[in-house]
Amino acid sequence: MLKHKIIYKNAPYTPVAFKEKKQLHIAMFTNNYLPFIGGVPLSIHRLAEGLRELGHRVYIFAPEYPMYKNHDHEDIIRCKLLKYLKTDKFNFAISDIFSSHIEETFKNLPIDIVHVHHPYWMGEKGMSLAKKYKIPIVFTYHTRFERCVHMIPYIGKKIGEWLPNHMVKQFSSDCDGVFAPTLSAKEHLQSLAIKTPIEILPTGIDLNQYKVTYKETEQIRRKYLKEEHILLFCASRLSKEKNLFFLLEGLKHVKNHTSVKFKCIIAGDGPEKQNIKNYIFKHKLNDIVYLLGEIPPTEINKYYMASDIFVFSSTAETQGLVILEAMAASLPVVAVSSFGIRDIIKDGVNGYITKEKIEDWANQLIVLLENPRKLKQMSIEAFKTATKYTIDTMAKKAVQVYKHLLENPLF
Repeated sequence: MLKHKIIYKNAPYTPVAFKEKKQLHIAMFTNNYLPFIGGVPLSIHRLAEGLRELGHRVYIFAPEYPMYKNHDHEDIIRCKLLKYLKTDKFNFAISDIFSSHIEETFKNLPIDIVHVHHPYWMGEKGMSLAKKYKIPIVFTYHTRFERCVHMIPYIGKKIGEWLPNHMVKQFSSDCDGVFAPTLSAKEHLQSLAIKTPIEILPTGIDLNQYKVTYKETEQIRRKYLKEEHILLFCASRLSKEKNLFFLLEGLKHVKNHTSVKFKCIIAGDGPEKQNIKNYIFKHKLNDIVYLLGEIPPTEINKYYMASDIFVFSSTAETQGLVILEAMAASLPVVAVSSFGIRDIIKDGVNGYITKEKIEDWANQLIVLLENPRKLKQMSIEAFKTATKYTIDTMAKKAVQVYKHLLENPLF
């Protein structure tokens, strides 16, 4: 378990008898949140909902979004923007961390734990408030920042791997505990010589969201394929780090090397959308690949449930949340071996992991396409895997860590 390791030099802190205190008050800080669709906002939302179901209060300090009609939970605190920056790769809602409103709101809440989800900007704001008010702080390492720095406006291309890793190390070292979504992520953090205790906390899955009707799934299947076809699905941001041109090249290989009829639908949006469209047209894949655009989180599970196999090629994941989402819909996964992915997929059991080689990836997909019995067995195993990652289970684990920090202060 985590050990509280920061010794505060300011006024003494008198901890509440947390073993007797049933309800915790947790303040989360994030650089992005719903309605922005991405792995981090969904992870935060699910953890918060799980904690609330257990009777705890979760306050989320997050940026406001232009044109967003606020239907938020009462404990979501929207922060005014310093700037809403639009780029060809991303739109950045940059919270005004200098606004007194954030601290005024924070200090009037009975916060027990600060939980930050980025090691910069809003994460730093959360850190400064935790230190000032002598509250334990934990950090979730969601993102391989060294793989994503190219998306930062103006300076992204000039930043190498050293600076993001140094930032993560320094920030983590100032925290009382760190959550990593997978064993691979934990090992990466340990390789940076981070001494702060690290616990594995994957993003939870809400299995209740997969209770969709036969009519709903059949409508999707009829729209994209004939009855005898197999439906492949991929949910991914359409950006370079997701390695989608590899996936398309792999599908082209599959098309040319099997007689099994299949279609592939891809949900997501992003800066590479037009380039991907051009690739599909140029390589005559428009008869088997369909781009769906961005699908709302409330609807995406219908597409998982309507499909037969999940295909994935990203090499920039810390967890690969979509992998678990697919398995919750009983979809075996064919993916490229990478950080985080190999912690979920058991090769040959609930899916296949391959090297980043077109033929290897495509041939494993062909094995599933051509072996209905194997596909059925892997589907069963995929669902078994997903049941280990429920929101309730993950929320209970987070609470154990929170309470340990509060019960063992070294102020």
